[in-house]
Amino acid sequence: MNFMDNLNTGSNSSYEFTQEQNGLITKLASMMRIVGILFLISGVLTALLGLSPLNIVALLQGAALGVIGYSLINAAGSFKKIVDTEGNDIGNLMNAIQQLYNACAIQLWSIVALVLLTVVAVLFR
Repeated sequence: MNFMDNLNTGSNSSYEFTQEQNGLITKLASMMRIVGILFLISGVLTALLGLSPLNIVALLQGAALGVIGYSLINAAGSFKKIVDTEGNDIGNLMNAIQQLYNACAIQLWSIVALVLLTVVAVLFR
């Protein structure tokens, strides 16, 4: 029985990804973790730059970058769990997709908020 058969019959709780598929998932998780760490570092550095002289927009940008980084690291961990555990690949995949969705939603709303704050800061300069 293949992956699509498992999905169609609803008996996907015991499906295990192949070694090749696990390799791709591992690469994705590793890349997401690296990007998350870089966002986190960038957020800390941006926030530090916003301290002297005090720059609220830079502090908020730094905080947003940090939160985005944390959410990506969290999502990466969820994808890694697919490879590291057995017996619940589909459940773990669905959890990882939810975590990735959450990370994307955080990015979207952070960017919207930062654009609005930047516009306000420019207008009231």
